[in-house]
Amino acid sequence: MSKRATATFTLDKTYAGELAGTSVTRLLFGSKAEDSPAYGGFEIVTADLQGRKGTFMLHHRAAQGDQGFFDLTVLAGSGTGDLKGLTGSAQIEIDEAGGHTIRLDYDV
Repeated sequence: MSKRATATFTLDKTYAGELAGTSVTRLLFGSKAEDSPAYGGFEIVTADLQGRKGTFMLHHRAAQGDQGFFDLTVLAGSGTGDLKGLTGSAQIEIDEAGGHTIRLDYDV
């Protein structure tokens, strides 16, 4: 019988730059084997995006292993305020010191 494990995490983030604000992220991690962890979840972002203020949700999905992937998209219909109608996707870049930078490709 293979080992299975799940864990949930809640992360608070602060964004600075063209996307300035805060977020709360809720993730569910799961693994059937040590070499194939995966996670999914949602991040609620409250921010100013180049002068547009509001909230939106990012949908996180990722897996490691032979068929690994990373998918981070704006949840359709989740934008409020000046961010109503926001669509797009994002990438996360990690520098040598472990710092994270988000690149948001979007349209409002």
